[in-house]
Amino acid sequence: MRIRGCKTPKCSLCVYCEKSKLSEKLFCKENQADTEKDFSCPQFKYDIFKYVPNQKNDLKKFSKEDFEI
Repeated sequence: MRIRGCKTPKCSLCVYCEKSKLSEKLFCKENQADTEKDFSCPQFKYDIFKYVPNQKNDLKKFSKEDFEI
């Protein structure tokens, strides 16, 4: 199974990374240091809940009949 966002590791998608409360910077809990969102390191672990797709589904283009069996 292919998981989107996991092929190219980025700190913004890592389990150990969190947003700093005081600024927009990211903080790595594993390395105990600030990091960039596109940076990656060997301790990368993908967090599926941090992935945000580029496109939103437009449900207005579907009708009720599209979902009927």
